[in-house]
Amino acid sequence: MFFNDANNDLVSTEILDPGIYDGMLNARATSVGSGEEYNLYCYGTSRNLVIQSRANDMYVSTEIGDSGGDYAMLRARATVIGPWEQYINTEQFC
Repeated sequence: MFFNDANNDLVSTEILDPGIYDGMLNARATSVGSGEEYNLYCYGTSRNLVIQSRANDMYVSTEIGDSGGDYAMLRARATVIGPWEQYINTEQFC
């Protein structure tokens, strides 16, 4: 589970909307369900952090290839781990 500091809500993976919001991470939940659960993994020689949504079993990606309002959005959409799915581990999780 991840809480957002700004609104104190849980981060959810949008799985009920098969449209443009599918897989998007959104800080909107006030209670824990399957959409608010994530697996954290240490990955590679640099021990980067990888986040996997339990709601759809996809890895969280940063949408660098998108433009406009979707640029850098986080979305649980990847089936494999690449550079867009790795996050720097600043809290020494690994």
